Amino acid sequence: SARRDRGSGRDLVRAGPSCRRALSGVRPRRGHRAPVPCPRRYRRHLGPASRETGGAEGRALNEVAHFRVDILVSTVENCFPIQVISDIACRSAKFAPHVEIWDIPTDDLWRRDSGPTFVRASDGSLAVAQIQFNGWGNKAAFAKCNIIPQSIGTATNTPILNLNSAMKIEGGAYEIDGNGVFMACKSSILNNNRNPNMTQTEAEEIFTKYLGVTNFIWLEGVAGLKITDMHIDGFAKFANKNTLVTMSKNDLLYWQVPKADADKLYAAKNRNNIAYNIVQLPLTKNNVVTAYNKNLGYKGSYANYYIANTSVLVPNYNDPNDAVANQIIQKLYPSRTVIG
Repeated sequence: SARRDRGSGRDLVRAGPSCRRALSGVRPRRGHRAPVPCPRRYRRHLGPASRETGGAEGRALNEVAHFRVDILVSTVENCFPIQVISDIACRSAKFAPHVEIWDIPTDDLWRRDSGPTFVRASDGSLAVAQIQFNGWGNKAAFAKCNIIPQSIGTATNTPILNLNSAMKIEGGAYEIDGNGVFMACKSSILNNNRNPNMTQTEAEEIFTKYLGVTNFIWLEGVAGLKITDMHIDGFAKFANKNTLVTMSKNDLLYWQVPKADADKLYAAKNRNNIAYNIVQLPLTKNNVVTAYNKNLGYKGSYANYYIANTSVLVPNYNDPNDAVANQIIQKLYPSRTVIG
């Protein structure tokens, strides 16, 4: 699936490493930090759609998502536990022994947005950050998805850092380079449909306290653009503390990123005041056609890829530029295998 303001492949949780054996005695506390862009992962959570999602198109998408989830699982390493989160539990699919079925109610399939962010304290202890999800500013049902982080924390016996009163945000709204730099669009965070009257300074204090970041790259974004109000993860991503992956400036403009934001992105510097190495990914050559044969009328982004331990899952569209994007991403992660 693909949506212009979301990218694609969003049924994977944005999360750091977790491991059942390492959870004993963990205590949430101040001064947490988020994981690096490609941490070693010990558990993965996959979230197929709810059967109730999105009308006729949603039902068609869900049929594809549930049919393909067993294939998706097989692309991820088989040496660590995988949890499939679904309100119907995908019981018709057959999985390997390391795959568990968690019957957790959901409203939608975009688990990167509604799933947990795992953070670590200075002593290395792990916690689940429960940050409130409100359906991209009350644009979609969210009551079930909002408690997914808490459900996962309980299921894994991981302490829950309850930040519901602090902020409403989605996982796809921000990127962190693993060395203290936070990148996001104001339009999807400092927006009255999520955090009314919150100032940039107040937001930065929260991110510094609970994600351990010290430097900020704020783009203006576009409030009201589709459902996410312009998430950063559709067009920009940190590969590491020195490398920023994005599109050409012309493609950013096509993606409706304001010119001033595109210029700011290309001028961005890391924590050491050194300009990032910019790596450009193409858009698809042709407009995206979905698995249920609908032409979406726009080109697709490859920026929203997922990094696993030995592989990188890249959204592919049966497009000539799939191979080009896969090759560029492969060079960024030589120790991992790109799977499109």
